[in-house]
Amino acid sequence: MTSESLNTSREAALLSIQFLMEMTDKIHWRTAGQRGPWAACMATLVLALDPACKARRLLDVLPAGPALDQTGLVNSMANLGYFSRTLPLQMAEVENRLLPCLFVPDTQPDHPYVVLSQSVTDITFYNSKTHSIETSPKSKAAAWPYGHITFFSAFDAHRQSTSRFMRNGTDRSWFISLIKRFSGTFWQILATCLALNIFALAPPIFIMLVYDRVISPANAAALPALAVGVSLALIAEWALRDIRSEGLAWLTARLDNLVGGRIFGHLIGLPASMIERASVAAQVARIRTFESVRDFFSSAMFLSFLEIPFVVIALGVMAALAGKLILVPLIMMAAYALLFVIMRHKIKSVIRLTAKASSARQQFVIETFDKLRSLRLNGLSQAWDRKFSSLSGREILLNFRLAFLGTVAETLAHAMTVMAAVLTVGFGVTLIWQGYMTTGALVACMILVWRILLPFYSLCTMIPRIEQLRNSIQQVNMLMDLETETETAVTHASLPALHGTVTLDNVTLRYEEGSAPVLEGLSVILAAGNIAAISGRNGTGKSSLLKMIKGLYRPESGSIRLDGYDIRQMQAMELRRQIAYVPQKPDFFPGTLLENIIIGNPFATLQDVESALTLADAWNETKEHLHQMMDQIHMSPTLAARLSLARAYLQNAKLVLIDELPNTVMNGKAGKNLKTYIAQSRGLRTVLVIAHRSDLIALADTVIHLSRGKKPVTGKRETVLQKLKEAA
Repeated sequence: MTSESLNTSREAALLSIQFLMEMTDKIHWRTAGQRGPWAACMATLVLALDPACKARRLLDVLPAGPALDQTGLVNSMANLGYFSRTLPLQMAEVENRLLPCLFVPDTQPDHPYVVLSQSVTDITFYNSKTHSIETSPKSKAAAWPYGHITFFSAFDAHRQSTSRFMRNGTDRSWFISLIKRFSGTFWQILATCLALNIFALAPPIFIMLVYDRVISPANAAALPALAVGVSLALIAEWALRDIRSEGLAWLTARLDNLVGGRIFGHLIGLPASMIERASVAAQVARIRTFESVRDFFSSAMFLSFLEIPFVVIALGVMAALAGKLILVPLIMMAAYALLFVIMRHKIKSVIRLTAKASSARQQFVIETFDKLRSLRLNGLSQAWDRKFSSLSGREILLNFRLAFLGTVAETLAHAMTVMAAVLTVGFGVTLIWQGYMTTGALVACMILVWRILLPFYSLCTMIPRIEQLRNSIQQVNMLMDLETETETAVTHASLPALHGTVTLDNVTLRYEEGSAPVLEGLSVILAAGNIAAISGRNGTGKSSLLKMIKGLYRPESGSIRLDGYDIRQMQAMELRRQIAYVPQKPDFFPGTLLENIIIGNPFATLQDVESALTLADAWNETKEHLHQMMDQIHMSPTLAARLSLARAYLQNAKLVLIDELPNTVMNGKAGKNLKTYIAQSRGLRTVLVIAHRSDLIALADTVIHLSRGKKPVTGKRETVLQKLKEAA
């Protein structure tokens, strides 16, 4: 439905808007109670900009919270892929190329409109207050209130400076490309620094003039004017520092928000095989990587970097006042640079070892608490304590070496600063005796020397932090250079509805390059509605096969096709939403029990939930706890498995993947219902179930038997069972 069709068929448009609002207002896990003028305007904008947008996609971008406001609308549209700009305009002043757009009157900020189309004489808009599409003549434009127009345009990721396409052309790293977006802010901060350095010359010049024009001739006539002048300069300097601090605070907050969000989004977008190989501690460290970068922009170290280009001003003034005395700060600047290079070389290797030791200790702690029960059962507590002491001792020793080197650098830098002061006084006195400068000029030069050398002193005392910053930026760049599932897709084909035909064509899987294949040469075709049992010993790749079909693992060779489409060419998220999956170890997330159950189908009704839980034999245990938070519910492994089954039932997908379930579940009512569900699914949905039990294998049309180091055996149930019997 385009803007024109919205204008020509108002009743149909209003029904579409109402339907979209009702869909997003159902019980779901992201948000609730989204009814309101902003939700209505968003539904109208989405229908006008992208009539094919699915309600689930809209639901995914809505913010969590009880109500949608203007900020939430703009952010949600950004998540949908639309860039927005806001301008102060009257409704009738909008050009056609900007339509559809959001109009918010200044006098009624809670009564937004969506401008849909306009002609020479009329303008058509959606009125959120009356939930109607209205047409008004432009001749009444004078009576309309002024306000702000927000218009939207499709977001092209390839045109962003941080995109892989643009970075390949500019040969810049991801972080540098991101910083380029804030070049305007950086230039404003640098301009402020320039003005600050100019006004900062007022105190030394004031002191020089007091010595030379007031104290020496014993004439105080010029003192009031000098005091007023330096006071104004100090006030201006204070104001500029406040402006610079505000700009740096905004820059730091914006970078923190952008980079933190991008890192998290990039991490969860990486292929599952890549994420699962890293420990929890490593994943947490990746997310926290940017903290040192954020702290850098809000620290004195960054201010020192900003001050370095402007020491030229102080050097120029000092050269004008004292001539040859400028050699002292120049020589000391070279000495600082030499100290920085030497100490940085020594600290660089130590800081890498320290980071590895810290990461190893953190990983050990997380894994220890994750497996604490097993450690106690096997009597390994003392051994684990000794191992922790060893790891902690190594980290503490490296931290000591790092702190020692940092202290050495700081001590030497301080000694060089004191030496600079001594040399300035000694050389300056000689120049005074020779008549090249005045006493006031020497005092002013002392202040200028401190100002010139302070940024270099700060850098030498912060070498460990600088090296940590460099390592953090490298890690961020390396992470952002990894391709996500969306980026690795050849195309972005999307099936309107999955029928369930599964084709495995000569599939080979390795967990790591160079390791023995887990699966090799697996080929099988499962028609839609087929029931397949996957058997084999532990470690033969049964669970990995299900994950490959769901697109979580990528085969080393061969292909996996669903309804004839190679899954590598499909949108991973859309693919997984159409596949119900019962994992071996289900995960539950912060929130209520109900939100966790309907996580795969947020549009499910309470009646649907009751039916799914009843089928999973979990309704009686959970019906009183649906709205309780997960941390208030005792979750046994058996209950977790049954709730995972309920999720799959609730999803009602055409392709169902079921990993190995506990015997306590299979021997009870839930197992009996599951076998009935599988039997009744024949011809309706494709089911792949990992089966060690004969009762499950008996339900299968096709059996896939996996053996480590041997070619998989596939075919009709009777044929495969006969082959396995003969091989035994």
